[in-house]
Amino acid sequence: MRIGINFQARDEYFSGVEYYCLNLIGALTEHAPEHQYVVFTNRTSVVRQWISPGGDVEICPAKYPSWRAGRIAWEHLVLPRLARRARLDVLHCPCYIGPCLGGGVPCVVTIHDTIALDHPRWCTRSNAAYYHLAMKASARRAAEIVAVSRRTGRDIQRCLGVEGGKINVVYPGLGERFTSDATPGEQAALRDKYGLPDKFLLHVGNFEPRKNLGCLLRAVQLLRRKDGSCKLVLVGKRHWRTSELLGELSSACGDDGVVRTGYVDRQDLPGVYRLAEAYVCPSLHEGFGFPPLEAMACGVPVIASDRGCLGETLGDAACTIDPTDPLDIADAIARVLSDAGFREELIRRGLARSRMFRWEAAIGQLLTVYALAAEAGKTG
Repeated sequence: MRIGINFQARDEYFSGVEYYCLNLIGALTEHAPEHQYVVFTNRTSVVRQWISPGGDVEICPAKYPSWRAGRIAWEHLVLPRLARRARLDVLHCPCYIGPCLGGGVPCVVTIHDTIALDHPRWCTRSNAAYYHLAMKASARRAAEIVAVSRRTGRDIQRCLGVEGGKINVVYPGLGERFTSDATPGEQAALRDKYGLPDKFLLHVGNFEPRKNLGCLLRAVQLLRRKDGSCKLVLVGKRHWRTSELLGELSSACGDDGVVRTGYVDRQDLPGVYRLAEAYVCPSLHEGFGFPPLEAMACGVPVIASDRGCLGETLGDAACTIDPTDPLDIADAIARVLSDAGFREELIRRGLARSRMFRWEAAIGQLLTVYALAAEAGKTG
């Protein structure tokens, strides 16, 4: 097959969805090199770094104004024309939305969650408005839809009115660099580079309402009243609708209670996970939940809510909390830090759980989805 992939990124601060796309490109070229690939992207140098040796890949630079409306217009008006010219069998749009106007090439769309529809107050106004219109239109037009969890699949069917028959649940894999292997030299260098404390709790992600960081801060406050050495490291750069939270960070847990690293380079992230005493994920909703699974793969005990799909992806490998109750979060953290047996059991379960999510398996399923879409395009 001749497969197209659309990967656009608004800046260099990539998070879960962007790395889903890059890992997808790398895994396709590694595990299915017999196919041809055309990648449409505004990040050509980045994409080249993720292509596996021997992959048959053509990179098509996407050219449009830097402002968001320019990208939207390009994806809906120009991309379909480029896909036709490239003589693709199928076009995969792995970031929620495909071309709403069609164009002759059957499209597969990955939808990671329906947060913009179910909880618009957690999004920027422009995102909520655009996704409300474009997700519905592109989902109806898509030949096949990929959901990253069963929960997301049900949400797609409910919110977008899509027939269940064209929704395919394909769990993504974890990057190979997320392992429990570490060296003392690496650890020391990372502490210096990012100003990390000797012992700390960790959270990785954007600063946004659904991450529920306010409750996590209050839980850390409770812990620091008993033990002033408890510290929280927040990794992330992007933020929206969190002005009040950002104002609290400097004073909520004392002068040194919270460390903000900003954006952490992808190659450094596994080492930062390994340095943490525990990873805490108090999210109110997740479509998949890469960071807690990445932490598990790095041998770190995870404390997490079971909201959204987290109960599905993490299973019994996390210490489950009520994300709306700071005292419950604090009690769970205290237990993980003080009960060595419980801690080791979480680490053991987490390592086993993380091994269930492999890109090799995902690629086999995705190729079946691509074949279904391509066949629908021939008969449609």
